[in-house]
Order: sequence, then C-alpha cells, then structure tokens
Amino acid sequence: MKNLWRRHSLAVLSFVVPFLITGFGWKFWLFKEEYLSLQTYREDIYVPFAFGSLVVQAIFWTYLTYLYLEKTSFMGLSIRIYALSAPLGLSYAVFTIGAKHVMSSVSGFATLEVPFILITHLSISILISACYTLRGKPSL
Repeated sequence: MKNLWRRHSLAVLSFVVPFLITGFGWKFWLFKEEYLSLQTYREDIYVPFAFGSLVVQAIFWTYLTYLYLEKTSFMGLSIRIYALSAPLGLSYAVFTIGAKHVMSSVSGFATLEVPFILITHLSISILISACYTLRGKPSL
C-alpha cells in the first residue's frame, strides 16, 4: 500500500512539475513577447486558480492512469495517456480560450499554444507511465 501511494504521489508530481516548468519557460521566457502582444493574460494573474487547476488535473490523470494499468506496457500506457490527454488539453486550453477570450490574434494564440500543449502532454504521459510501469506494477 505504501508503494502504491508513493507511485500516486510521484505521478501527481509528474503532471504538475513539467507543466509548471514548461509553462513558465514557454509563456514567460521563450515566447513572453508574443504572448504579451496577444493580450490574452491579465496583469494580475491569479496563481492559486492556475495551481489549483493543475493539481485537479494531475489527480484526475493519475487516477485514470491507474485504472489503465491492467496488462499495459510502458510504451502502451504512454501512448494511451497521450491519446487521451493531448486532445482534451487542446480542447480546454486552446480551443475554448481562443473561442471566448478577447485577444489580438486567435491564430497567433493557437500557433503558440498547440505546440505547448502537445509537448507538455507528451512529457507528462511518459513520466506518469514511468511511475506506474517501471519496476513492475504496484500491488495493494
């Protein structure tokens, strides 16, 4: 049971940490000027909502991944997680925001956000899969 909780905790961190690192690096360093020119962000970003959203998503993906464990290899689980998470990430982080938020260029926003979502979800899929498949499957 202790080993299982350790894997769950690592899987949650495997979602949150890459999103934070990639998000800050992508949006506030690498493409900071491009995002500023799109005028999509508030000047006073409310960090608790952003962090809370990441934690909720991490718990959801960790639980969903644990349900997929039955007879699944590392590569198979990574592909399954990515096949589910990337389209969902695009739907709520790109398409919804692009559809309803005021910004200077929806296509410019999509050009920046689509690769961000695809790259980030690829990394979290691999890391979460590693938490559950490497060193054997966890037992209760």
